[in-house]
Order: sequence, then C-alpha cells, then structure tokens
Amino acid sequence: MWGGRMSQVRFTSDRIRKFQCETDSSQSFLWDSDAPGLGLRVSKTGNKAYIFQSRVGTSSFRLTIGDIKVWTIDSAQKEARRLQTLCDAGMDPRHEKKKNLLEVASAKIQEDNQQLIVRTVWDKYVEAHKFIWGDHHLKDHYKVAHEGGVPHKYNNKKKTIPGPLAPILDVRLIDLTSEFLEKWILVENKTRPTQAALAFRLVRGFLNWTLDQNEFRVFVDPAAHKSRKVRRAVRPPQAKSGSLQKEQLKAWFGAVIALDNKVASAYLQSIVLTGARREADAALKWTQIDFEWKSINMWDKVDKKNRPIPLTPYLESLLLSLPRVNEYVYSSLRSETGYIAEPRTAHNRCLEAAGLPHLTIHDLRRTFSNMCAWIALPHGVKNQIMGHKPTATDEKHYTNRPLDLLRMWHLKIEEWILDEAGVCFPNSGGYEVGVLPFGE
Repeated sequence: MWGGRMSQVRFTSDRIRKFQCETDSSQSFLWDSDAPGLGLRVSKTGNKAYIFQSRVGTSSFRLTIGDIKVWTIDSAQKEARRLQTLCDAGMDPRHEKKKNLLEVASAKIQEDNQQLIVRTVWDKYVEAHKFIWGDHHLKDHYKVAHEGGVPHKYNNKKKTIPGPLAPILDVRLIDLTSEFLEKWILVENKTRPTQAALAFRLVRGFLNWTLDQNEFRVFVDPAAHKSRKVRRAVRPPQAKSGSLQKEQLKAWFGAVIALDNKVASAYLQSIVLTGARREADAALKWTQIDFEWKSINMWDKVDKKNRPIPLTPYLESLLLSLPRVNEYVYSSLRSETGYIAEPRTAHNRCLEAAGLPHLTIHDLRRTFSNMCAWIALPHGVKNQIMGHKPTATDEKHYTNRPLDLLRMWHLKIEEWILDEAGVCFPNSGGYEVGVLPFGE
C-alpha cells in the first residue's frame, strides 16, 4: 500500500496531538492498532485527518474519513470498522461515499429549488427568448409582470398599477397549482378580464417551457394550466368592432386637423387613409417613402419585410408638411424611440372635442377596412393594402397585384373618405404641400 504500513499504536489524544509530519515528506501517517485500516494523516501545514485504507479484491484504496476537529477517536474507529465490514462483503466504500455525496447534493438542490419563486424563473424564461420574440410580444411579457408603483410616464402625479402577473411573481414555482391559478384569474377578472386572459396565455407558455427544463420540471404540475376549471375561469377574447361610422368622419377629421401637434394629426389621419398597423406606421422612416414614384414601403409583420403600398395625394401632402428632425416621418423629440410613442392622448382629446365615443388607434385601422365596403373595393385589394394575410388559395399563390392597380383603388377610397369628411382637397393632379382647411 501507499507509503507502507508503519508500526501500529493505540490512538490516544496525546499521541494524535504530538504526531508531526516528517521533514522530508509532504505528509506522514500513523496507524491505529485497535481499528484495522484506521490511520491519521498529517500534512506539512499541520492539517490532520482520519483516513481509512484497505483492499477490495485486488484493488487497494484509501479514503478520508474526516478532520480530527470534527471526528473523535471513538467515532473514527467505529467508522473504520464499518468500512472494513463493507470491504469484507466485497463492497467498495468509495462507491457508497460517492452515492451519499450525490444524495446530499441532490437533496440540497431540491431544497433550494423548492424555494424558487416564479420571478426568478420568469426572468430566465424572458431572457432566453428576448431575441426570438417580436417586439410587441416581448413588451407584453414586461407589461404583465410590471410591479407598478412608479410615476406615470405622462403624469407624474399618478402611479402605475401592477401588471396582472405581479401577484404571483413572489409565489413559489411549486405552488402554481390549478387551484391557485383559478383563484388568481378570478380575482383579475373583476377589474381587467382582457389583461387577465393575456397574462394567462403568457403564463401557459412559461409553464410549458419550464416542463422542458430539467432543473425546473419536477416543481411544475404539468396539468395545472391545462385543467378544465382553470380554462373556464379565463374569459374568452371578445371580437372588437370599434370603428368610425360614415356619419362620424366629418367630426373626426375636423377635430384631428385642428390639432396643434401636426405630427400627431398626420399620423392619425394616415391610419384612417391606409389601414396601417399602429407600430408599423409610427416607426415609418423617410427612406421608406418614394415621393417620385408615389409609394410607401410599409413594414409587414406577417412577411417580416417591407411591402409597397400607394402614396395617395392627400396623404403625400400631409407628409410633406411635416418637419424632418430625424430619420422618422412621425418624429418625436420626447420619445425614447425618436418617433411618436403615445398618440392616444391626442386622439382622446379629439374624440372628446368631436363628441365621439372612445375609439382605439386600432379602431382607426378597422375604419379603413369598413369604409372600403362603401365603394365595393375588392377584398383582396383591401387586404394587400392593409397587410392582412391572404386566406384564399389564389390569393396566397397567384395574386400579387402591381402597385399601379392598388393605386387605382386606393385613390378612390381616399377621395370617398375625404368627400364624406368634408375635407377640401384638389384630387385631380394636386400634390400641394400642407393640410388644407377643414370645410363643410
């Protein structure tokens, strides 16, 4: 064996205390006469530990029992005899020790993970997907998990309210049972059912992800978010139908054109005149507009690329009247993005001034779609201008209308909307700069 067997002595506290490492060695050994295989190892630095040395079959081994400050002579002798019993039975004590260490480590990990709160795992989930999700989807995850209590962005006197996910962020992951989720949804339904439904859909994706992670799956009930009572608690999304009526166009355009903020005024009108999506239109850059060939390369979230739509005369006059302060058409010096971020404030003022019911920015996009029916604008043409995903087979694979064909119909719908709104504008060949006065 390593180091050879020295003469055995009976271990006593005094002998163990006096035993020192030999000057020409990095460590020295002293062997016990009462417990076969039990030894004392001392290093040059003076550290002392009990060890056990023996043989299983033809294999010799040595393992550490523990520091003399922790183990008494009596306890070390008992452990040595136990280990020798294993060797006599043909069992390698090293395997047992490794198994015990793994069990202890596993128990520690399990104990730590049982204290995992949702916030910790949620942050890891978002971080793992932030470069995969789209901007809108990522913002939804931040919004529902917002803790609230900070000054409102546009009104410092107000404090933001917590998102619908905030009440469960500090709950242990292991406690997200079907009963807990049901109670959470029912509470959120009382004040914000739509946001509660959105939060649940995001939580459902989050829990599905945790089930694919080895470190988290044992703490998640795979049926919690799939149970019938939880799904019944979530209110189904209601189809929205908000839109300007034909008779309301005059009052709406009058209030919007009268806005002091010409950027907001142009932006709101452009949504009604093109049916563009809110974010795509707000982030429109000057480089996306071709004033020579009268086109706009609008970003399409469906195809993930720009798609050309016509630049109609009245819309062109609006855009040419705007200041070029940066790369964005609807610029904003106060916004972090550089373009108009919150048009709802101006729009709400317009609705109040015009005596109209509440409408969202998306309702303005829906307005364009509804107005197209008044001139029997072909459904496929409308979808191509608005960026709707084709549904019919011929639309998907065969019909890709050229810009000049879209322009023919787009001019008609712009003229019809302006006529109903009472907006005086020379449509025949007129490309004057600026917004013309609102008229009867």
